[in-house]
Amino acid sequence: MEVSREQALSLCRKWLEEGAPVRFLFESGTVTGRLTGRVAKVSDLSDINPAIGIVSADFSEDEMPASLAGISLNSVRSFAFADPREAGSGRDVLESEMDFGVIFFFITGERCILYELPHNPDLDK
Repeated sequence: MEVSREQALSLCRKWLEEGAPVRFLFESGTVTGRLTGRVAKVSDLSDINPAIGIVSADFSEDEMPASLAGISLNSVRSFAFADPREAGSGRDVLESEMDFGVIFFFITGERCILYELPHNPDLDK
């Protein structure tokens, strides 16, 4: 389901405020990657180079993160929500892997997805 830039960024800001665990998946021609962590930055759209920053789960303010990724919002053509409940085949697998996500479609034709991981009570112990 296509959504506005503000709707997509609102969800990313929610993850930032809650410190929610997220996963970032990207594929760009011959490069693919995956980062599990949390949202560390969501720029205002008024910034010259608005972006979303994702850092590894072990990030602390005192050190550089072990892993980080950034999404330049100037290059995004459109946004869509990713909801596993709308999937046909493989729905059970998707629901176990993600709660809800945002797909970023770039002007170059590439895309990436940022999604919240399901709550795992075992991690709270």
